[in-house]
Amino acid sequence: MTFEIVERDLAGRIGRLKTKSGVVDTPAFFPVVSPRKNVVPISVMKEKYGVKAIITNAYITKKFLDEMSSPLKDVHEILEFPYTIMTDSGAYQILVYGAVEVKPDEIIRVQEALNSDIAVILDVPTSRRASYSEALKTVEDTLRNAEVSQREIKREDIIWVGPVQGGKFLDLVEFCAKRIGAMNFQMHGIGGPTQFMEEYKFDELVDLVVTAKRMLPLERPVHLFGAGHPITLPLLVALGCDTFDSAAYAIYARDERYMTPRGTIKLHRLHSLPCSCDVCRRMDVEDLKDMSKEMRIRYLAEHNLAVTLQEINNIKQAIHEGNLWELIEMRAKAHPQLYQAVLRLKKYKDYLEKFDPIVKSQVRGIFYSTSEGLIRPEVTRHVKRLRENVRFPGKQVLLLIPDPYEKPFHKSKYISRLLKIVEEVAGEESCEIHECVYCIPFGIVPLELDEVYPLSQHEKSVFIDLNAERIVLEALNELLKENEYKTVVFFENPDRWSDHLKEGIIEMCKKFDKEVKVVKYNDWAEIREVLSKLMK
Repeated sequence: MTFEIVERDLAGRIGRLKTKSGVVDTPAFFPVVSPRKNVVPISVMKEKYGVKAIITNAYITKKFLDEMSSPLKDVHEILEFPYTIMTDSGAYQILVYGAVEVKPDEIIRVQEALNSDIAVILDVPTSRRASYSEALKTVEDTLRNAEVSQREIKREDIIWVGPVQGGKFLDLVEFCAKRIGAMNFQMHGIGGPTQFMEEYKFDELVDLVVTAKRMLPLERPVHLFGAGHPITLPLLVALGCDTFDSAAYAIYARDERYMTPRGTIKLHRLHSLPCSCDVCRRMDVEDLKDMSKEMRIRYLAEHNLAVTLQEINNIKQAIHEGNLWELIEMRAKAHPQLYQAVLRLKKYKDYLEKFDPIVKSQVRGIFYSTSEGLIRPEVTRHVKRLRENVRFPGKQVLLLIPDPYEKPFHKSKYISRLLKIVEEVAGEESCEIHECVYCIPFGIVPLELDEVYPLSQHEKSVFIDLNAERIVLEALNELLKENEYKTVVFFENPDRWSDHLKEGIIEMCKKFDKEVKVVKYNDWAEIREVLSKLMK
C-alpha cells in the first residue's frame, strides 16, 4: 500500500491510494453494495458512473455464502467488480442489533479469504446516546479487538483499517485515536458520524473528526464511515477525511428523496429536476412520478449516486484551485446547522492553518464575503506572523490608517498623499513612524508587507460587521505587545467602521499604556497638525 499526497488545501488533500486492485484517487466515495441485490446494479456503477471503489460487508457476505452452502471466495468474483473493494467487519450490525455472530480473529480470516483490498477490523461502535461508562467500554473493546486482529493478520497486501470510537466523548476519541494510531495499521476509520448527521449535529461531527485526526499519523489515509450526503462532503474533506462510504444514495431513493449539494428534496415537492446528470437529462419530474415504484427508486438512486460523485469531483477541483474554503462557505448557507458547523471551525483555526499550504499549486487571490471568512487559514497565519515573526524596532508612532480599497495599499492615492505629509512633517525622523492599514480580513497590514501574498491578492465585500472589527483588535494586540510604540494615531473612518472599533482601540492602548490620538481620516489639516505636534 502506498498513499501519495498530491495537493492540499486547508486540511484536505488530493491523494493516490494504491491497493492491490488499482489506484483510488482521493477524496473518494465508496458506494455501499450488497452481495444479494442492489438498487443500482454494480455493473451500472462501474460502466456508467466510472466507480472504481466500493464497500460491502464481510459479515453479511459470509452469511450470504453460508446460505448458499458456498465456501468463502474472492469478493471480486462475487460482486463481479475488478477494482478496489473495501469490506466492513459487521460493526454497524452491532450498533443496530447489539451483536454479531463473529469474533475479531474470525472476521480477519474471513476478509483474507475474501481477498479484500481494504479491510476493517471488528470494532464496537459507540452510540451517540451511550453513557460515559458505556462509551468507555466500546473503546476498550475496540482496542482489545485491534490487538487480537494485529496478531491474527497474515496478509500484508491488504490495507488494514484501525477504527476510532468514542462518540461524543472527545477525551475517549482522543484516547482511542492515540492508541489505535500507535498500532500497525495502514489506514484509519472514524466511526459514528451517521448518528450525528441524522440529527443534524454537524458541529459535534466537526469536534469528532478533528479530535481523531489530531491523534492519527498524518501519512495514513482516514476513512469516515457512513458519510455520504453531498452537502457535508466539502467540510469533511477540509477537516482531513480522505474516503467515505454510505448507502444513503439508495436509502434516500427508497424514501423518494432527491439529493442535491444544497440539501434534500422530497419527490412530491420537486417542480423541475435541478441537475444535469444522465437521469435528469433524460426525463422530467412527471416521468419520475408516473413510472413504477421500483423504477422510480432505481432512477432516484442513480441520481443520488451521480450527484454524490459529482460533489467529490467539485471538491477535487476546489482543492486544485485552492478555493475549498469558498466551496465550504457556499454549501454552509444551505442549512443553518451546517453553517453552525462552519462557525465551530473558529475553535480549530490553528489546526486548519497548520495543514494549509502557504503556497498552493494554483496561486490565486482569496475571496472574503462575510465574517466566517475570518476563520480561513490565511487570516490566522497573518495574525500569527505578527505575533511570532515580525518586529519593528525603532518605531515610536503607530499610524492606524483605514483601508483605502486600492491594492497594494502603499500605491493608493490616499496613502501616497499621507506618506508625503509624513515625510514633510517628520523629515529624517519619518523612519520612527510606522504606517499600518486596518482592514478586513487581515486585521492590520504593515505597509512593509502589503505586497506579501495574499495581503494584496484578495477580493472582499465592503460590508464590515463586529466580528470583522474584532480581527483588527486581535492584530493590534499582537503589534502593541511585541513592539515599542509610544503613541498610536487612529485614523477614524465612521463611514465604514463603527464606534465600537474606535472604543476598542482606545481601550487597548490604555491596556498597553500607549498614548492614543484620534483624527478624522479625511481631515488633512488635522492630520498634519497632530503629526507635527508629535514630532516636536
